[in-house]
Amino acid sequence: RIAQEHRIAVVPRGAGTGLSGGAVPLELSWVVSLERMTRILEIDVANHVARVEPGVITATLRKEAAEHGLDYPPFPSSLDSCTLGGNVATNAGGLCAAKYGVTRKYVLGLTAVLPGGQVLHTGGKYVKHTSGYELTQLLTGSEGTLAILTEITLALIPAPTERTTLLVPFASSKAAGTCIAEILSKGIVPPTLELMPKPAIDCVLRVNPDLTFPFTDHAATLLLENDGHSATALAEETEVLYEILSRHMAAEP
Repeated sequence: RIAQEHRIAVVPRGAGTGLSGGAVPLELSWVVSLERMTRILEIDVANHVARVEPGVITATLRKEAAEHGLDYPPFPSSLDSCTLGGNVATNAGGLCAAKYGVTRKYVLGLTAVLPGGQVLHTGGKYVKHTSGYELTQLLTGSEGTLAILTEITLALIPAPTERTTLLVPFASSKAAGTCIAEILSKGIVPPTLELMPKPAIDCVLRVNPDLTFPFTDHAATLLLENDGHSATALAEETEVLYEILSRHMAAEP
């Protein structure tokens, strides 16, 4: 209320891991840190829902959910340091977005403080919401421009019990793209499809010369992960993946 009265800009800040610099003020401002709001308020196992404060580290929620046989799918690259408030504010994606979607898909409700100090409650512990303005989704991805988030209700899913990981070299990025298109056309949607072109790999190795990578001479490499709840079903799907990959991948070194 004081900030609005005196026309002072307010910049909410989580862990400050965002690459766009959204937590960095561009003018004389009040920076409101949420890093001490770190409580997981509830893991509702029966309804597959978590209520958290915005300063909870994303990996912390994933670990807590896993203890109950549940999973929070969004997997940003800064998983171990970014906060859920920042994830919601930026609609973070990550490695598993191909199959599971981005943060927006899992935000069920919010408590937010608007300019002027009013407290707004949106959504709740339900999936079907067909009437009224969709304020929860309006605030998700708003980058702190509309409100400061103080509580978040998130959907969880049953944790996959089976997982396979593949690292595949290609002679060109086009060949990798063609391969991905065929995989998706077969109805297989892996949670992770990360295309790494050679220039990106070379850049990482220059900065970190102690690291090693098995396919430094190939034009592109695909990191592919698949998961499921049945070992038999996953094995069958992996066989289909191998067959598709073998027709598109570069010859083995």
